[in-house]
Amino acid sequence: MVTVSDPLFLVLLTTILPLWWLGSRSKAVLGERQATVAFFLRSTIVTLLVLALAGLRWQTTRDDVAVLALVDVSLSMPANGIDQAAKKLDELSSAGGNARLAVASFDTETRLLANFANGAPLPKLESGVAPGSDLTAALTSTAALLPGDRPGRIVVLTDGHADDPESALAAAVLARRAGVPVDIIAIHPDRGSEVEIATVSVPGRLQPGEAFDAMVTVRATETGPANLRAYQDEVLVGETVVELTGGESRHRLSNLTAPAGVSSLRMEISASADTLAANNSFTTQTIVSGGSRVLLLDPASDALQPLADLLRGEGFTVEIRRPEDAPESLDAWQRFDFVLLSDTPALALGDARMDALQKWVSEFGGGLLIAGGERSFASGGYFETPLASLSPVRIDYADSAELPVVALLVVLDRSGSMSAPVGGTTKMALANQGAVRAMEVLQPKDLFGVFAVDTQVRPVLPLARIADQAAATRRILGIDAGGGGIYIFTALGAAYRALSDADARIRHVILFSDAADAEEKVSGTGASGQQSGPSSLDLAAAMLSKRISVSVVALGAESDRDTGFLRNLASRGGGRFYLTTDALSLPRIFTEETLRATRANLIEEAFQAVAARSADETQGIDWADAPFLLGYNATQAKPSADVLLTTESGEPLLARWRFGLGQVAAFTSDVKGRWSADWLEWPGFGKLVTQTMRSLVRRDDNRGLAVQTSEENGRLMVEVDANDADGAFRNRLPVAVSVSNDQTGSMDAIARQTAPGRYRAEFPLAGATEAVIAVSDGTEAAPVNISWQRATLGEFSVLGDTGPFLQRLAAAGGGLLDPAAADVFRPTGQSVPAPVDLTIPLLVLALLLIPVDIWVRRRDSTPRALRTDLARE
Repeated sequence: MVTVSDPLFLVLLTTILPLWWLGSRSKAVLGERQATVAFFLRSTIVTLLVLALAGLRWQTTRDDVAVLALVDVSLSMPANGIDQAAKKLDELSSAGGNARLAVASFDTETRLLANFANGAPLPKLESGVAPGSDLTAALTSTAALLPGDRPGRIVVLTDGHADDPESALAAAVLARRAGVPVDIIAIHPDRGSEVEIATVSVPGRLQPGEAFDAMVTVRATETGPANLRAYQDEVLVGETVVELTGGESRHRLSNLTAPAGVSSLRMEISASADTLAANNSFTTQTIVSGGSRVLLLDPASDALQPLADLLRGEGFTVEIRRPEDAPESLDAWQRFDFVLLSDTPALALGDARMDALQKWVSEFGGGLLIAGGERSFASGGYFETPLASLSPVRIDYADSAELPVVALLVVLDRSGSMSAPVGGTTKMALANQGAVRAMEVLQPKDLFGVFAVDTQVRPVLPLARIADQAAATRRILGIDAGGGGIYIFTALGAAYRALSDADARIRHVILFSDAADAEEKVSGTGASGQQSGPSSLDLAAAMLSKRISVSVVALGAESDRDTGFLRNLASRGGGRFYLTTDALSLPRIFTEETLRATRANLIEEAFQAVAARSADETQGIDWADAPFLLGYNATQAKPSADVLLTTESGEPLLARWRFGLGQVAAFTSDVKGRWSADWLEWPGFGKLVTQTMRSLVRRDDNRGLAVQTSEENGRLMVEVDANDADGAFRNRLPVAVSVSNDQTGSMDAIARQTAPGRYRAEFPLAGATEAVIAVSDGTEAAPVNISWQRATLGEFSVLGDTGPFLQRLAAAGGGLLDPAAADVFRPTGQSVPAPVDLTIPLLVLALLLIPVDIWVRRRDSTPRALRTDLARE
C-alpha cells in the first residue's frame, strides 16, 4: 500500500501532455522511435519528481519491540542495589541490542540517559540525591520517548519503595491502555543493619489528666535492644528499651500524659547499628479537650465576648475568631467539639471551609449552631451552599403577599478587561452567573433587568417581571466582553431612567465594575479625562433622594486607581460596597447583595419567643417572663426538623436536627445584642444557650471501640477492637469507618469482622500524608475520632515488603514480574505502521534518467545508409 503526504503536488502530473505537445513542436529532428523514447523518459522523470514532492510512502508494519528501561536511583537504593540494576541492564543489552534499548533513571525527577542507538555504550548508573521516588511521573513522562514506528514496552528496575504506590498503579494502567505494557524487574538490595518506625497509634481524643499508651510498630533487619523515646511538643516525656525481633514488632510506651489542647507527639527509635536516620522518627498529634472545646465565629468577634464568658463559666473551653480565621482543613475543625456561626456571611468562610465544616458535622459528629443576624441565613449569601444543606431551616424564602415588590437592575461592566481568563472561564462569565443568581432569588412578582455597559448601554433584559426564567438565563449568560472601560455616568443615567417609573417599593441598582477601569466619573468625561458636567457621585445621591439605592461590586484590589471612587459611589447611593480580587466569588456576592437589598428575610420588629414543645434545650425556663426580641431572619423549617421555639407568627426561632453523625441547630435571632440586647441580661438566655450547646456538642463517649491504624502497600488499614464494659467481645456490629484526606476526599466503608471483636477496613491513600478517621458502631454513641499521619515518605520506609505491590504493578501494566532478559523483548501482540519514505529513491532515479534522456535526444537517428549517401554528396 502506498500513500502520499502532500497530494496537491499530484496536480503537476497534468503537465506531461503539454510537455509532449511542446516536444512535438520542437525543431529538433527526431525519429519516430527516438521521439517516443524521449517522451517516455521525460514523462517518467516528471512523474518521479512529482511523486517525490508529494511525499510518496510505502506502508508496511513492524512488530520488533523497543524497550525503555526505567531505573530507580532514589535514596532507598543503596550502592549494591544500583550495581544490581546495572547488571540487569547489561543482560538486557546483550539480549536485545542497544538499538532496541533506551535507559532513563528516576528519583523525584526522570532523566533520559541513553536513547536507542546502534553500538552506543550503556550509561553508568549513579545514585540519586533526591529524597523521593516518583514512579508515577516516570511512567507518565517517558512513554513519549518510545519510537512511534514500532511497538514499545517499559521495564521498571526498582526496589518497589515509591512515594505514591496507588498513583503508580494508575499510571501503569494508563500505559497499558495506550499500548505500552510494563514489566517489572525487582531489585533486592542488601540493606545492612536497619531499623525504622512504621506506624504510631494513639487515642484520637483524651480527657484532662488522662494517661494514655502509644502503640509503635517497628521494623528491623537485626535483633537486639533499641531505645524508644516519646517527645511531646519536643519535650521528652517517656522512654523505654524495646527488643527488636529482626522483622516487624509492636511495642507499647505507657503512661503518657498530653498537655491540654492539640500537641505533637514524636516517637523516636535508636539502635546501635542503623543505616538511615530519616525513618527513625514518626510524628502524630494528641488532642486533649480540657472540657468541650467551642469555637465562636463572628465578623465582629468582640461582640461575642459576653457569650464566651458565660460559656467558660459553664466549663466550656472557648475560642473566638473571625470567619476568615476559621479552620481551613477538616483536621483543624477536628480540634473542636462545637461551633457557633454568629451573623457570619458565606463569603467570609469560603467554599473550602464550608465543605470541611459539612464533613466535620456529618462524618465526624461535630455540633453546630447557626445564629441569625443582618448577614446570616439568606442575607449571608448561603443560597446553594453547603451551609444551606446543613441548616434545619430553609434559608431561602417562599413567595408571600406580604413581601414588598422589588425592582432590581444589574449593570454589568463588559469592557475588554472582562475577557481575562479565571479558573477555566472568564471574568465576564462569572459576572453573568452572578446576575443569574440575583434573578433566581427574587420573587415572581419582582421586576428584574440587566444592562451591559462599556461606552454604551445595551439593555440585555429590560426591567420587567421575568416570565421565562430559562430564556432570561440564556440571554444573560450570552453577554460577552466588549471594548473600552465602563462609562459610569452613562450607566447610572440609564439605570435612573429605567427605575424612576418602576412600580415597586424597593428600587435598587447593583453596579459591577473593574476597580482599575471605571471611566466617565463626570458627565461628558471619557478616556480623555475632560470634565463637562455633574459627577456620577451627584447622580447617585440624586437617585437615592428618589428612593433608588446603588450598591457597587468592584473586581480588583484596594490599591487600584478607581477603588476609592467606587467606594464613595456606593456610599452616596445608600448601598454597600464589595471589593474582591477573586472573580470566582462574584456569583455569591451578587446573591448576598440581592438578598440584603431586598431585606425580604430580615424582620425587625419586637416579638416574644413561644415554646413550641418541651425539650431538654428549653427546660426550666420561664418563657412568659422572656424579654422581647427585636428581630429575626425569616425562614421555614425543613420537613424533618424539630422546632423548639417559634416567633409569635409561628416562624421557627430555634430548630434542630441530626445531620449525619452530628447535630445542627438554627437560632434565627442574633446572640450579640442587635436584636437580643435585653436577652443578654436575662438569666433564661444563658440557660438556653448552655443547654442547647450541651445537647449538640460532640461527645467522645464511645469507649467500647479501640482504633489502630497502619499503612500497607499505599493503603490505610483501620483495625477496630470492640468490647463491652466487662471486656467481652462485641460481634456482628455494623462498624462504619469514614476516612477523609486532601487527596481522595471522603471515603466510607463498613468494616468486615476478622476475629472475635475485631474489625478491619482499608482505604487507598493516593499520596495523602494525613487523614482524619471516624469510627462508629451503629449506635447513638458519638464516633471515635482519630488522626493518622504518615511519618516519612514511602521512599524511606525501606523495610516493608514491596513484593505484593510489585506484583500488582506488573499486573496493572499488563506485563511480567522478573522476566528473563530475552522475554523483555518478546512481541507485544501489536504491529505498528512503519511507512517507508520513497522521496530520496525517487529523486535519485530521476537524476539517473536525466543523462539518459539527454543521450537519447542527442543521438543521431538518421539511418546509416542515408548518412553514407549524404556524406558522398
